[in-house]
Amino acid sequence: MIEDATAVFVLPGFRVLATELKDGELTLLLETPRDLVGCPVCGAVARVKDRRTVTVRDLPTGGTPVIIRWRKRIFECRYALCENKTWTEQHDAIASRAVLTERARQWGFEQVGFHDRAVSTVADQLGVAWHTVMTQVTDRGKPLVDDPKRLTGVSAIGVDETAFLRATARHPTLYATGIADLTGGRTPRLLDVTQGRSGTVLGSWLTARDEAWRAAIVTASLDPFRDRCADSRWPAMPGVRLTPTVDPGKRLCLTNISR
Repeated sequence: MIEDATAVFVLPGFRVLATELKDGELTLLLETPRDLVGCPVCGAVARVKDRRTVTVRDLPTGGTPVIIRWRKRIFECRYALCENKTWTEQHDAIASRAVLTERARQWGFEQVGFHDRAVSTVADQLGVAWHTVMTQVTDRGKPLVDDPKRLTGVSAIGVDETAFLRATARHPTLYATGIADLTGGRTPRLLDVTQGRSGTVLGSWLTARDEAWRAAIVTASLDPFRDRCADSRWPAMPGVRLTPTVDPGKRLCLTNISR
């Protein structure tokens, strides 16, 4: 069974030297296929001087965390006069000083970012710390969040607040406001999260968008929090008039935007 699993999950460009299933984790001892390697400085065929084992985590298989131990070759140039004495082999699948393989990094990010799984759950599956997965979520997610194309085609938004930090002796309850895309004909999605829950906070987020984007918004569905439904809390938006009304049936404050 272990052999079947390694045949499917072994990293491309590597071969398995040994396997061990211990304490609920599968360990694979790997190496790259032997091939001629040239000195990066003089181009002479290098020789293997030594080995160094690097340990990283890979994709889980069947719910079992996987540990990879890569026996990296340390090369040396054959020519004493060459300024490049020794170097260690590299591979795109495992970055230098990495904790996870490249595919495990991407998998962890996708599990949290696209499948809404908890960071702690994904970290447990990979056998790493919470911050190891969260680093990948932040590093890989920020370019997607900053991409202006993410906000294109929005004609309806929904807004609601969430208490993310309870009150203490030092501060009151802290809230965050989530802005969602509720455009008809497509799956609702989160657009942004901003700290606070007043109409001023939401108005500031809207005015930060360009005029063309605001002009495309037809409806905003809000909860009945009084500060957000108050006209005085909304900043002036050139070319846009906001008319707040209340829908008693849905308990939502519906703001119809007309021009």
